[in-house]
Amino acid sequence: MELNLEFNQAIRLLDAGREEEALLLLEKVLLTSMQNNDQVHVVRTSVVLGEYFFNLGDEEAAGRNLERAIEAILTEDEAEELDYELNQARELLNNL
Repeated sequence: MELNLEFNQAIRLLDAGREEEALLLLEKVLLTSMQNNDQVHVVRTSVVLGEYFFNLGDEEAAGRNLERAIEAILTEDEAEELDYELNQARELLNNL
């Protein structure tokens, strides 16, 4: 549950233009979710980071994050839950 709160807080920080704080929090969420094998948060966080770097024109960082998202090993339910995020990741990767 804490990861949900931190993830949502990071999104709000991005929306408010507080990018440095948001990126630090997203990296924390990503690291924790990877350590806990929480693939849902790995995908969500990776897509947000990938889109952020895509918009900055940093193709290497964008690609790394987006590939992590689409390569995540998911259950059928998780894949269904993350359908939008995974499609977004694929679309952004196709535009790199």
